[in-house]
Amino acid sequence: MKSKTCLLSLFAVLGVSFAGCRSIPPHPGPISEGYTAYNMWFERADALDCVNYKIGILIPAGTAVKNVMVQPQQRAWHRGDRISFTTADGATYTALFTAKHHPGLTADSYCQVMFSPKNFDELTAGFTESEIDSVKKGLVVPGMSKAAVLVSWGKPPEHSNPSPDMANQWLYWRTRFAKVVVTFGEAGKVTAVSG
Repeated sequence: MKSKTCLLSLFAVLGVSFAGCRSIPPHPGPISEGYTAYNMWFERADALDCVNYKIGILIPAGTAVKNVMVQPQQRAWHRGDRISFTTADGATYTALFTAKHHPGLTADSYCQVMFSPKNFDELTAGFTESEIDSVKKGLVVPGMSKAAVLVSWGKPPEHSNPSPDMANQWLYWRTRFAKVVVTFGEAGKVTAVSG
């Protein structure tokens, strides 16, 4: 009788566990198509990180995208929501959105950071030739404007940069363990890149 009770208890616990694992359907992002707003790097197409580590293969700023979808986190052990998109060449990518790295934002609102209605020429309008060349190479170098840095490396992660608009230093992550500090002078131009 005891083993029957234990077995029934186990099934009850498993039933509750599996009920909590129901799939939450993905939904279209607030931007269904457009362009990448900045250079994005990835080591695995199914695991881009929204912190945008500067290693791996580059998806250039201004790359046409479509089918932007948001998949909410389904299980407690998942790192976060997923943002998927397809590029014009048919490749599909999935970005991992971890809320603690982007306080105040959701995966849906982060789509508006990742993607833009502007193509590359529109994103870089008003940039110098040197800035455009650096953006194409995925670099940040002295003399670049804040706008050019945003297109080259993206918005600095919110968990390390609470007020980037007002700050003279932006902290980026080259890898999960290596940081890069971009310092701006009074004119709003990069004066140093360290790390």
